[in-house]
Amino acid sequence: MQKIAIVGAGITGLVAALELTEREVDCTIFEASDRVGGVIQTVHEEGFLVECGPNSILDTHPNIGKLVADIGLADRKLSANPAAQNRFIVRDGQPIALPNSPTALLKSKAFSAKAKLRLVREPFIRSISNETESLADFVIRRLGQEFLDYAINPFVGGVYAGDPAQLSTALAFPKLYALEQEYGSLIKGAIQGAKKRKKRAETASKEAKMFTFDDGMEVLPKQLAQKLDGAIQLGARIEGIERCSGGWNVNGEVFTDVILAVPTHAMSNLNLPFDLKLLDEIYYPPVASLSLGFS
Repeated sequence: MQKIAIVGAGITGLVAALELTEREVDCTIFEASDRVGGVIQTVHEEGFLVECGPNSILDTHPNIGKLVADIGLADRKLSANPAAQNRFIVRDGQPIALPNSPTALLKSKAFSAKAKLRLVREPFIRSISNETESLADFVIRRLGQEFLDYAINPFVGGVYAGDPAQLSTALAFPKLYALEQEYGSLIKGAIQGAKKRKKRAETASKEAKMFTFDDGMEVLPKQLAQKLDGAIQLGARIEGIERCSGGWNVNGEVFTDVILAVPTHAMSNLNLPFDLKLLDEIYYPPVASLSLGFS
């Protein structure tokens, strides 16, 4: 009979445990801290609600809504205000809203006339990316330098806190990579790929609804934890994972399988029976999150 240990009570570990319990598989989550949710954390202070990690969910796939409904949070969803949909960049010392439609792009001051004309050429560029091409090289080749500097660079900074020249297009942006591989063009792929997304019941990112919960994002992991009552051990730091006759020995208990749902930089510290030091080479950019409250 399967008995699975899950290391880490972040969103990955919690959803994995929910899926397993629904399949009547015995599982235990080991969490080193005194709370669930990992980087998802909501703080209430002096009347303010502050998100320490992600502040919303983009509803791009039916499975997202299904999960929220299945755990009883459908009536606690809080949609983003449409008035807050604009994203701004600074160009020539001025904040400029990024265009969110072809018409807005034509009128936008975010890009020069030369950059807009360069975009018209994109469907006719016949080169194809390889698996090792960086995002920076990919964007310059297909869209030009300006789109890298004023659209992709700010976006990548917000999502990865990373450098587009150091990110693989195929690995960091697989859907973008797939558009060129399948259609030979990002613009053609965006238009023709809409039919496939509709067939899969998926929603394009730019059209997807953004939402949080009435008491912040931490509502989600806390509700998952309630559904998994009794399966989570908080303050349970893993001393070691060892091979044994029944499978794996985790903190003195035997499991048939183990799921590691912790950041890669933490895996090599788990005293495992195999070497994961290679994961230490993955660079984690330092990020500071600053929240300001105004009366």
